[in-house]
Amino acid sequence: TLNFTGDTASTTNVDEAEEVAGTYNGAMGTYRCNEAGGCTVTIGDTDTTAEGVQLGISAMSAGWVFTPDAGATSDVPDGDYLNYGFWLKRTTDADGAVTYNEVETFAGSLVAASSNTSAVLGSATYSGNALGVYEHSVVNPDGTEASATSGYFTADVALTATFGQVPVSDTDNTGTIAPNLLNTLSGTINNFMLSGHDTGPGWSAALAGTIATSTGTATGTAKGGGTNDGSYSATFHGSVAAVDGSVPQPTSVVGEFNAFFSNGSVAGGFGARKD
Repeated sequence: TLNFTGDTASTTNVDEAEEVAGTYNGAMGTYRCNEAGGCTVTIGDTDTTAEGVQLGISAMSAGWVFTPDAGATSDVPDGDYLNYGFWLKRTTDADGAVTYNEVETFAGSLVAASSNTSAVLGSATYSGNALGVYEHSVVNPDGTEASATSGYFTADVALTATFGQVPVSDTDNTGTIAPNLLNTLSGTINNFMLSGHDTGPGWSAALAGTIATSTGTATGTAKGGGTNDGSYSATFHGSVAAVDGSVPQPTSVVGEFNAFFSNGSVAGGFGARKD
C-alpha cells in the first residue's frame, strides 16, 4: 500500500508525491489526494501470465480527485444500437459430415420495444440497412440453370410507417390520411450487393404489411418478383409515452425477412432509424 499526503486547502505548491498520473474510463489525467488525512493506493497482483506477474491497482481510498488532461476523451458504451443479421447452425449427418446448412435470422435493439403504438399518429420514414444470406442463379436462355452461387448480402432499407389518423383540425376529425394506409408499414429493400460479385443483381423486394398497434409489431409480404412471395416481420423500438400531451413516434424499426426473385432468393434481417 502506498501512502500519499493530503492537501485540502490549496492546489498550489503540491508535492509531486501527492499527484499520480493515471486513467479514468480510458481518459488520461492526474489523480491528486484531496484528503487532509492522506490517501492510499494498494498495488496487487491482478494477473499472472507466461510473461510474469502484472501489477495493478486493487484498491483506492477516498479522497482522490481525477483531473483529465486537456483534450482527453473516454469511450462511452453505445446504448442505442440495432442488431440484425443471420447465423448458421452446425449440423452433422449420419456419416459424420459437418455442414452449416441451416440459416436462422435475427433482429433486435438495446432500446426497449415500443410495445403499443395505438396512440401514435401520423407517418414517419425510416432508413437503414439489411444483411443476410443469398442464393443466386445464372439462367440459360431456355430457362435452365447455368450456374449458382451463395454467400452473404448487404442491402439498403427504406420504409414508411403510417400510424393513427391525424385530424384536420380541432373541429374536423375527418383526418388527413387515407383509411387504407392507417397502421401500415411498407417500403423497399434494394441495392443488393452479393459477396463474390462485383456488381449487384438488380434485386428489389417490396414490403407491405399491417401494424398490430397493441404490440407495436408489423407483419406482411416481401415481393421480389419470383414465383412465390416472401414475408417480413418487424418490431418498433423507442418510447411512445406521452410527453406534454404529445405522443412521439418510434425511433427505429428492426425485422426479419425473406424474398424470392426470378434468379435467386434471400433471407436476413434489417434495421432502420427514423429519418
